[in-house]
Amino acid sequence: MPVPIFTHPDCLRHDPGTDHPEAPARLRVLLDRARAETGVEVREARSGSIDADWQPGYDIQMSIGQGIDVTPLQLATAYSALANGGILPTPHFAKELRDSEGRVVKKLSFPPQRNLHLPESFLAEVRQGLYNASHSADGTSSSVFGNFKPDVAGKTGTAEVLGKADNAWYASWAPADNPEIVVVALIVGGGHGGVSAAPVAREVYSAYFHPNQKIRAQAGTDRSR
Repeated sequence: MPVPIFTHPDCLRHDPGTDHPEAPARLRVLLDRARAETGVEVREARSGSIDADWQPGYDIQMSIGQGIDVTPLQLATAYSALANGGILPTPHFAKELRDSEGRVVKKLSFPPQRNLHLPESFLAEVRQGLYNASHSADGTSSSVFGNFKPDVAGKTGTAEVLGKADNAWYASWAPADNPEIVVVALIVGGGHGGVSAAPVAREVYSAYFHPNQKIRAQAGTDRSR
């Protein structure tokens, strides 16, 4: 199961799945589960919010990333569910407990929260859309991930903040066809996700998949306008 490392795609291009006839309802279910308390072992953790009085127009807003209030960890959890076929994981920080001598005294277990029962056709559209967004000629992060191996599937995000600079997001997983890891980057005041957040995510992937190689900074571009 992919491990969430740290998101929020605004789906401005290569919208992953919103053309699917069931997409608005399925995305709403997924995000509603993700914004709930994640189960992570942090006392201060809080749930996000989606308006309980759902109106038809909200589907349109949600398709461009508006009307959603979630944390990076919640979106990373949602991406993990998309990556592993609809199984919503329980994020956690600890793997095991050790004594003062370094001996393992207890293995910790964090079973999945639930199966969201997302149709395979829906998941296939989402996966293809995220792959296109990071590899096609006009993909919002293809300048960063177009030549990276293994292939990364991901989406940029640009969150508007009234009176302040936009926040930059990048949500992703890799390898695209057999996910091991979910990476979410948030740069407060960073502007467009493809410019600042996607390059940060690439550095995380470089450290994970190529630990013996020197990390090289990769410039991003803004392809949303």
